[in-house]
Amino acid sequence: MALTRYGFKCECCDVSHEDNVRAAMFEVHHKAPYSENFETRALNVSDLAVLCANCHRMIHRMLDLADIKALRDYVLND
Repeated sequence: MALTRYGFKCECCDVSHEDNVRAAMFEVHHKAPYSENFETRALNVSDLAVLCANCHRMIHRMLDLADIKALRDYVLND
């Protein structure tokens, strides 16, 4: 759902790939952990972000899992 809407481009570091092999590096991130109330919560594409594997792992070490901008600032200003 998110890959169809947003494409194969990391919302954090802007890396992008179109070919099938390189596109495997992209993962879908739940801004609000899906395990929280997943039985009653509707899944909306706006709750998802497309991140490369590296950025996806880094965001899970941030205090706010939904703050893509904070991670982007961290990655791009380092």
